[in-house]
Amino acid sequence: MLARAFTVALLSLPVAWTPPRPPTEVGALADEYLRVRLATFPEFATQLGLPGARHDRLRDASAAAERAWWKLEDGLLARLRRIDVAGLDQGSEWVTYGVLREELESSIRLRVCANRLWTVHPLTGWQAFYAGVAQQQPVGTPELRAQALARWRALPRQVDTEIANLREGVRRGYTAPAVNVRRVLAGLDKLVEAGPTASPFYNPAVRDTTPAFRAELERIVAGPVRAAIERYRDFLAGEYLAGAREEVAITANPRGEECYRAAIRRYTTLDLDPAELHQLGLRELAAAESTATTLSSRAFGTPDYRGVLARLSDDPKYTIPSRDAVIPLADSIIARAQAAVPRAFGILPESEVVVEPFPDFQERSVPLGQYLRPALDGSRPGIYRINLYLATRPGARLEMGRLAFHEAVPGHHFQVAIAQERRGLHPLARYLFNSAFGEGWAIYSEQVADELGLSASDADRLKNLEGMVYGFATIVMETGLHRKGWTRQQAIDYETTHTSRSAEQAALDVDRRIGWPGQGLSYMVGFLEMRRLRGLAEARLGNRFDIRAFHDRVLEDGSLTLGMLREKIERWLATA
Repeated sequence: MLARAFTVALLSLPVAWTPPRPPTEVGALADEYLRVRLATFPEFATQLGLPGARHDRLRDASAAAERAWWKLEDGLLARLRRIDVAGLDQGSEWVTYGVLREELESSIRLRVCANRLWTVHPLTGWQAFYAGVAQQQPVGTPELRAQALARWRALPRQVDTEIANLREGVRRGYTAPAVNVRRVLAGLDKLVEAGPTASPFYNPAVRDTTPAFRAELERIVAGPVRAAIERYRDFLAGEYLAGAREEVAITANPRGEECYRAAIRRYTTLDLDPAELHQLGLRELAAAESTATTLSSRAFGTPDYRGVLARLSDDPKYTIPSRDAVIPLADSIIARAQAAVPRAFGILPESEVVVEPFPDFQERSVPLGQYLRPALDGSRPGIYRINLYLATRPGARLEMGRLAFHEAVPGHHFQVAIAQERRGLHPLARYLFNSAFGEGWAIYSEQVADELGLSASDADRLKNLEGMVYGFATIVMETGLHRKGWTRQQAIDYETTHTSRSAEQAALDVDRRIGWPGQGLSYMVGFLEMRRLRGLAEARLGNRFDIRAFHDRVLEDGSLTLGMLREKIERWLATA
């Protein structure tokens, strides 16, 4: 049952931004937004696998470029707000208008955080971002190889701009949390120690056998790219770390309270109060723990679900024996899921998904899994990245099912690939992603997988329930850190008190939330709304309820805001 605080927030969503009827105005603005976004952030075209795009540039990360982008956003939003909202048709234009307006408004509000000045993070920093871009960089033709070389030749200049931004941040009072600076330094040390052909930036050459290309990319990675990484590492260790903040709350930065509220809006698509979110987390955590206790008592003879999971983790059969065994296991889980999902989905993605490891240098500071979208031009499948270090720790086999359902099938891969493949949508709605919808869907997908019989045992189900406990504990921890003055250790202790996760894993989780405010809230906020809407549909339709139709309606229009999703499902129920 959706907590009252969250329900009230949804019921109070503004309705004044109902989209307009004239398709030419909305479509033209969406076209213009995409055009300038792709020009300003050329890596976006690579992530999308956009047909006909060039892949030879990096974004300009300077202050001047940021101001120019802000001016473009302001102008587009002003024009969007002038459109007459009367007489809306409820089809693609409604989706386009709502998605564009939320993207612009939440991005503009987030400016108060000044993220350009203090982003040093193992998952969102430049080193992680461009490791992912390298994995997506297209090759295979002389022109694409030339573009790849041009892009990576430009990377050292990008790194120097990052250093300049951080220095500006220090002067203005914005710094990254020291704990994440140390995590990034540990990864950079490992990156420097690796040979050039083991670097994630060499990945395009792994996928192209042309000798001259491979030799030149190796030269770039071994020379100017390695030198830039060393400059950045030396800057962080010798200059930046001493001034980085030991305070973990975002409120330690200028205008931090405003920043946190803006981040909540950005990642949940709702204006939610941190204090109410904290109480929501506490209530839902208690309910999830009650369910876990009931299952533990029935299946294992004790209400101590954490103790049961700790014992299961010590059982060798729940530990993956080697790194080489991880990806075949994940492949087998995905194959089972692919066979089952037609029972719950009418629309299925055409794109495939493959499993690949995270780069070695990231393993100690990133989560167990991550998803990278497939290419629109069909040249690249979706990629489910898995952390081989975490996947081979004791008991990790218990998490492999839930993780595959979340990241791949029917989770992120279904949500992203289906949106990209919907030809009736404006490209804006096909390409953009908001965390509340995407992560909420991924959590909901874990539940769908269990309903399809993909959780093979009570041990799997108990581990899945612990995942729910962890998700709600994350809401409590994050709002505790950024709003209630919690220490890092207090948050780590909270996680280890409510889950069987190790102190090392809890520290990784907490440090991610310290350096990425707001994002951790999106998972369970989105899940709660999707669960509420399904319950509403089941209650109204009774024996006419079709789970495939419900899932198709949720996914067919891309990453809607939670308010738009609610409006859409209620409209569908009124005419079903």
